[in-house]
Amino acid sequence: MKLADVMDKVEVGMKMVVRSEYNPEYEVFGGKVVEKKGVYLCLEVDGILHGLSAKENYEAVSYTHLRAHETEADL
Repeated sequence: MKLADVMDKVEVGMKMVVRSEYNPEYEVFGGKVVEKKGVYLCLEVDGILHGLSAKENYEAVSYTHLRAHETEADL
């Protein structure tokens, strides 16, 4: 599901998991929404702020999907 399709449901303080095609280091990452303005939001991941735009190619994914990637990385 594209981030743009769920932006109306995104609220500051909620946890969110997204997938990016642009940054292989953070292909799938999750964090807390700390700011939202229109089609832009700021996600805090491990103390680092990431600006995201719903106009870019991000997808909202499930928390279970993130855990699966972390487990795979640990194998």
